[in-house]
Amino acid sequence: MSITGYPNILLIIADDLGKDAVSITDSGASRKMQVVTNDGSTDIIGELLNVSRFLRNGLYFDQAWAQPACSPTRASIYTGTHPWKNGIGNPLKPQLPASTVISLPEVLPNEYACGLFGKWHLGDQPGNRPPDHGWDKHVGTLAGIVPDYYNWTKDNSDNYETCSSSITYVTQDTVDEAATWVKGLDPETPWFATIAFHTPHDPFHEPPDGYDPTTVGDSTTPDYKFNLMVQNMDSNIGRLIGMDFPFSSSPDIEAIPEEQLRNTVIIFIGDNGSPQDIALEEAKVTIYEGGVRIPMIIADGLAIVQEYKGESINPFCLHANKLNCVTHHLVHVVDLYATITKIGGGPKTCSNTDIDSFSLTQLFKNKGAQPEEREYNFSQFFVSIDEFDVAIKRATIRNHDYKLNYQAAKTPNYQLFKYVQGEVPGLENDGATDIYDDALNGENSDAQENLNALLNELIEKYRADATTTFPDPRPQRWGVDSVPD
Repeated sequence: MSITGYPNILLIIADDLGKDAVSITDSGASRKMQVVTNDGSTDIIGELLNVSRFLRNGLYFDQAWAQPACSPTRASIYTGTHPWKNGIGNPLKPQLPASTVISLPEVLPNEYACGLFGKWHLGDQPGNRPPDHGWDKHVGTLAGIVPDYYNWTKDNSDNYETCSSSITYVTQDTVDEAATWVKGLDPETPWFATIAFHTPHDPFHEPPDGYDPTTVGDSTTPDYKFNLMVQNMDSNIGRLIGMDFPFSSSPDIEAIPEEQLRNTVIIFIGDNGSPQDIALEEAKVTIYEGGVRIPMIIADGLAIVQEYKGESINPFCLHANKLNCVTHHLVHVVDLYATITKIGGGPKTCSNTDIDSFSLTQLFKNKGAQPEEREYNFSQFFVSIDEFDVAIKRATIRNHDYKLNYQAAKTPNYQLFKYVQGEVPGLENDGATDIYDDALNGENSDAQENLNALLNELIEKYRADATTTFPDPRPQRWGVDSVPD
């Protein structure tokens, strides 16, 4: 542990890994997470040895939401606000001015060193780059994608004006740079490191190594290549934490030192739903469940090391009863802002009071069920493309039992769905289980009451500006705080 007593914080973001692309199997000490895709005829299954360690030694959030696209999700994590507040509603050339927000590194105690490795995708102009938001170091890309994982342009906060070309496989490079940075810090310095992988975002391809070559499936399909890319990511996570990286010829690295890993809280998430070519449900950029549901784990580094070394498990941050457990609480990636701040002992006096973030620490630090913090989950996507005269507005809001979708291009449209055992039956984009009309017309009193509550929250709380104004579809006789007879 650092001399200051602050824990290290490791945030790992997988790009385009939706909840539909992972599967949790077995139980107890055998419990694991796999990546599962389908090439049209075969379920392609890849083992994730290291993420499975996070799962067994952490708390899994099975109702976690993100924004429907990568840049809005990142802006929500780093600012603790939804898109209508921070202005990042889509991934098309986003620019997040540091002057308009208080970013996560800025609210952590001054003792922390903050590093970001991999994808930024929140602005390439001066004033909008990672150091402007408080990161001490960034190596990776300011842009959102790499056109070729084997030949790409590498940005470095030491001098953004002079880019370099890299032929090191980008997933490997991201881990190499993060490990080098951690090793270069004073061992007593607490750190917050974000590993923002580009993978498994397209272009889909076969990685150089780090995947099981016996993986069954059609090797020519995007689904197969996506699966191998996720396996490779897991293997590189193993390189980073000094654990397993099978089937890999990538060079061994000086991983995060064990004594530091023992004092590290690890957070693993996807940033939005799976891409269209891969998704087993609705795809990213939609406001359907498939577009916003993600895998999310908060894990205890000490317990991970102890399991790996065969020691008795005695976690330092999570309560022992929360290891290898699942919570059904409503959570959102926007909550990571308050959670990471709380883990780090912040906020400093400059903390942002107008945030949409709830700390999740009570869920994983304390024994037993905890009171619900978040009553509603909200996600949105908006874009205006002037040259095509197109404006798209999408939003979704849910409570525990119902989910309301709003979409508008030219004509506003609402849909209402009821959850059954935590899932929306079928697919929302086929509308088969849409009960909006029944609720609006009073044919289902429970749905009508929930629709009224969801509409009130959507229209009253999230009506911030013209970009996200939601027309109220209720007849004028409906009161804001009442339902019709």
